[in-house]
Amino acid sequence: MDTNGENLSVVNLFEETICQQSESTGMEAAKHDAMDLYEDVLDLGEAFEIAVKSETILETQNTVRMSRNRQLKQICQVKEKPQKMKKFQPNFFFAIQVKHVQIKDQATVVQNHIIKKDARLSRALIKPASFHITLGVVHLKNEDEIERTKNALTKALSQFQHEFVKNPLQLAFQGLGTFRGQILYAKLKNEEVITARLSPVLEKLIEEVGNCGIQFEDKRQWKPHLTILKLSKNPKLLRKVKRLHPSLMSDYSNIEFGYELVKSIQLCSMNGPKSEDGYYAKVAEFCFDRSTFIQQEPSLLEQKLMSLRQATSTIKRRIHLLVSSNDEKKPPLEEKESQSQNNAAKYVAAAGVLAVGALIATKTLRRAA
Repeated sequence: MDTNGENLSVVNLFEETICQQSESTGMEAAKHDAMDLYEDVLDLGEAFEIAVKSETILETQNTVRMSRNRQLKQICQVKEKPQKMKKFQPNFFFAIQVKHVQIKDQATVVQNHIIKKDARLSRALIKPASFHITLGVVHLKNEDEIERTKNALTKALSQFQHEFVKNPLQLAFQGLGTFRGQILYAKLKNEEVITARLSPVLEKLIEEVGNCGIQFEDKRQWKPHLTILKLSKNPKLLRKVKRLHPSLMSDYSNIEFGYELVKSIQLCSMNGPKSEDGYYAKVAEFCFDRSTFIQQEPSLLEQKLMSLRQATSTIKRRIHLLVSSNDEKKPPLEEKESQSQNNAAKYVAAAGVLAVGALIATKTLRRAA
């Protein structure tokens, strides 16, 4: 804005006005009033110029401030970490309960053997009363979702009821296995056959639960198993013991636990109070026809044969331990040869008696059957 030029034009205008008034009136007062008016106009011009400059400065400051805010916002958006998805935390699970006494007893034998070698692992043992095979886990938020899941369980399993009644599923557990060296479990005999029977059931269950709008944990590599020890059960222990040593399970690597007949599939609560027998709280249970299972339990002959095989395994383990302990003693050189011969004779005699006894008992039982 060119204020200097405007001021000069105002000066000329007032000078002409003053001269005209002085000539016509000759009054000194006219000149005085005009000069006062001129000064007022100059003051207004300066004030206007200051106001224009101030407004320009304010606009500039606002522009800078807005630009800076945009930059800060962009920086914050770049540095802002994406929010992590909430981890899936199940609170209910589908399971097949394992409650045969023989399986529990054999598992207890293995557990006692392990804690004798490492007492710290007692905190990682799974109580036999809660033994089960997990089919899958879900997170249920309220009673409505629980009811929908119960209905899904009934709808899914009712399609397999005739199959399980006509051809009951019997689970035989033998041997030990581990997951990542942190979970010890009892293996299933004929695992592929068992998985082939249960996989369609699991797939249908996942489908029906999904139709109810319930999230089902992904089980792409589902492996049926019976957990008897789990390090993660005690986080403090897991920090000290990262993996189970193979020597803990070597003596029972092929142990026979026994049989369990699949009579029902349950929906259980992880956090609810356990039942009187120590098992999880059952929210729902789909039972197959129990009357057809009475004749399908292992016969007396099969149970006795199993007991005989377990006794044989026990004697073999004791002989193995006896040999190992005698080898560690290292007797004097002059006695070593004679003692080895005596021990060898004892082992051969014991093994012979064991083999003959097992053969006679097996033949007798089979004839009796």
